[in-house]
Amino acid sequence: MQLSAADANVQELYSPEAAKSQFGGNVGIGMTAPQSTLQVRGYVQLDLTSGAPPAGDCDPAAERGRRKVDNATGLLWICVDSRWASK
Repeated sequence: MQLSAADANVQELYSPEAAKSQFGGNVGIGMTAPQSTLQVRGYVQLDLTSGAPPAGDCDPAAERGRRKVDNATGLLWICVDSRWASK
């Protein structure tokens, strides 16, 4: 399914209910049949920020897997087990 911003159904399609009915709960960007909750063909680019993320932004259950790129140091931060790890 190919959509453009001019498509009148774009907003409706991006609702969680529409994603479940159209794609079985999976969402693909550049994919016609995504096999994961989110599957992307190509690169994923995160916003660049400076400094380590706040400790309060990494709760074990709700925020595990969050990622942040620190432009100043070139580090990738990942929320794992209620703490931020960097590489």
